[in-house]
Amino acid sequence: VYFGAFILLTSFYCLLAYIPFTYHWFIQTPLVFWFPVFVRFHAYFFLSAIAAAGVTMRPHFRDPKARRLAIGFWVFNGLAAIALVRFPFLSHLPNDYRSFIWSLLTLFPLAWLTVLDLTSSDPRPDLDASPPFSPLPAVLAAMFVTTIYAVISAFKTGPHLGRAEFSAVTWSFFSHLVVLVSAFVVLQAVFLLVRRFAPEDARTFAMNLVGFIATTILVRKLVLATLGFNDRWADVYAIAFSGVLVGFLHALRVRFVANGERASDKNPLARAFYTIWIAGLIATAVFTPILIGTMDWNFLLQKLSAVAVWAGAFAFFYRIIPANQSRRPVMTLIVLAAMCFAGYKTLTYAQSKLLSDATLDRYAGYDVSFKVARDILAPALDDESFQSFYDFLQQNTGLAESAKVAPVDIKLVDRLQPTKSEKPNIFIFVVDSLRQDYLGAYNNAVTFTPGIDSFARESVVMEKAFSRYGGTVLSEPAIWTGSMQLHKQYIQPFYPMNSLQKLLDTDGYERWITIDPVLDLILRKSADITELDKSPSYWTDYDLCRTLKEIESKLDTRTETNTPLFVYSQPQNLHTVTLFRLGNKRPPKKDYSGFHRLYASEVERMDQGFGEFIQYLKARKLYDKSIIVLTSDHGDSLGEFGRWGHGSTMFPEIVRVPLIVHLPSNLQKNLYWNSKQVAFSMDVTPSLYYLLGHRPIRKDEMLGRPLFTETREEHDQYLRDSYLLVSSYGPVYARLDNNGDELFIVDAAAHKNYLYNLGEDPQGTHNLVSIKKLTENERFIRQHVTSIGKFYNFPQADVLAVTR
Repeated sequence: VYFGAFILLTSFYCLLAYIPFTYHWFIQTPLVFWFPVFVRFHAYFFLSAIAAAGVTMRPHFRDPKARRLAIGFWVFNGLAAIALVRFPFLSHLPNDYRSFIWSLLTLFPLAWLTVLDLTSSDPRPDLDASPPFSPLPAVLAAMFVTTIYAVISAFKTGPHLGRAEFSAVTWSFFSHLVVLVSAFVVLQAVFLLVRRFAPEDARTFAMNLVGFIATTILVRKLVLATLGFNDRWADVYAIAFSGVLVGFLHALRVRFVANGERASDKNPLARAFYTIWIAGLIATAVFTPILIGTMDWNFLLQKLSAVAVWAGAFAFFYRIIPANQSRRPVMTLIVLAAMCFAGYKTLTYAQSKLLSDATLDRYAGYDVSFKVARDILAPALDDESFQSFYDFLQQNTGLAESAKVAPVDIKLVDRLQPTKSEKPNIFIFVVDSLRQDYLGAYNNAVTFTPGIDSFARESVVMEKAFSRYGGTVLSEPAIWTGSMQLHKQYIQPFYPMNSLQKLLDTDGYERWITIDPVLDLILRKSADITELDKSPSYWTDYDLCRTLKEIESKLDTRTETNTPLFVYSQPQNLHTVTLFRLGNKRPPKKDYSGFHRLYASEVERMDQGFGEFIQYLKARKLYDKSIIVLTSDHGDSLGEFGRWGHGSTMFPEIVRVPLIVHLPSNLQKNLYWNSKQVAFSMDVTPSLYYLLGHRPIRKDEMLGRPLFTETREEHDQYLRDSYLLVSSYGPVYARLDNNGDELFIVDAAAHKNYLYNLGEDPQGTHNLVSIKKLTENERFIRQHVTSIGKFYNFPQADVLAVTR
């Protein structure tokens, strides 16, 4: 088991190096703290895994049929481990096809061990015995799973059980029942089919075949799709990984059966084993979300744990239910299949009549098992007709390193040259994951941000501010380019596209910048840049309060005051990873009713530091000589309908961001702006161009707009009816209409679609999507994704933009 886990983890790590998004955020900048340890001591883990496997291989060396294979296994893997000590390839994995090849090759030792086990051992008769023909194990498993997760949900939301909660739990049971009984029908159908051709090995072959198909679908549709890996090579990897995994598990089972008769169910050891089995399932359901916390990427690990609990519960009841053979198995299966289909249709119809999507979404957020069952059963909106649309979005998302694209020269103005006007200082603070509704300037219920609220009263508050990108990987570059991004990390060299850096070079700004992992890739290295926040060893340690004190210290000792100053930082105080790691370091000191306590507490701490910094600027007579921007790259889900984080989602709480701009009084008096008009963080750089005298800003749907202009007529020329929003990490796209009051979302990985009227329903509790709206928005999104490809001269854009 240790050897198998090591090999599978090594393979998966190589795959992470191949996928562009995971390469940057799991390999180059590890989100998983133990990954660097695994890489550093990989060869020694391999040696220990070989030793662990070797302890169990003595029978193989005594068996004439397996001796040569066993010797070869030891020699091959021993030499490979020694080579890894000298050449640790995991620490040098490139973000290209070579890592994908390694992800397949590293599975070979486990496949070898599987063949060795199957060669050395003979299956016992009970491995091939006929299975019990009864849906009762599936029914009991559905009851067990529903109950366990309902209790867990009650602890999360409180013990209150109203009509809505009772209905949701009932819905959960019937959803689990349909899924698990359907799984039983498939398993038995495969068994009956195989038995006609291979009666001796029918059960073994049928169960392995079903296991392989189910695991392949799970790996492909749940794991790889969540990571943004959706092309044909994802199919190849899912098949290879699942085949090796299922074969390995089968070989383990053969080993156990070959090494001794199964204990009697009446044996005390057997009863203890069953007790441990059930306890393990309950522990998995309870402790997985506790251990993972908000670090889970789009519920991926929790969903996998829920599926494991399903399989464990089904296997448990399957094992203890006495054999019950049917005289007419085919007819029985037909009846059960018809009942499952009728149950599915009944659930689909009754849901639209009896329960709102909001009720089920809210419960699914706390009951991850129901979320998985609901995702399986959820009817897609004419899914087959829109399949080409989903394929189109997947193909244009997360472009691999092999997709060679040359940089384009992004020009916000036709000719960028120095202006003679006096240059204000510029301070830009992009607080990662900061939400609008946690600032008093946007939400009257907030009482813990007096510093920022005071700053907002002296500034321009864009009331309908959004991010064009959900997730830092593309949202931060969009701020610097002032333009839409090709879904790739990243076109190199990036400088021709970096409008903000070109502006700073042209106008001779002194630059103090926090070089986070994204800026490290998109900024051109320059001796003119003074790096802030050098002390933190990890990017999540970027702390706004500490950064502001460092800026104050540098300002106190700055002698060249005639050169305009540019300061940029993206503090990580509120990032999901940071909050997860805070633990007891900065526990909330008070209750924040209606708000996430740890998040609100950190906002209050930052607010104090920001308020003190503004007072410092005023005392130094710098406040009215500076443009100060406070915004965010994206928002975050903090438990809305059970959602957490900002992975591959574009829900209202993620796309809304604060955008507060302080202008010197000499600039304000000659400008027009409309704070009630939709605005984006991508508009910051075009606005700086305009404010520094670089005009006119080009009108292009790929570019941001100046938020401040001399006249209303000029301001309104830049406005558009609709805007494209995109997730940084997956094939999730959105369309924002009606001045920010209508949000359409398409999730091409999950084949789900949403439509929210944010004007009447700001939290997005009612999904109003329809076939008509999906068709209308498909046309818009296709057109704009294709336009982005053409803007960056992406050669495949025209090929991919097929129409139905």
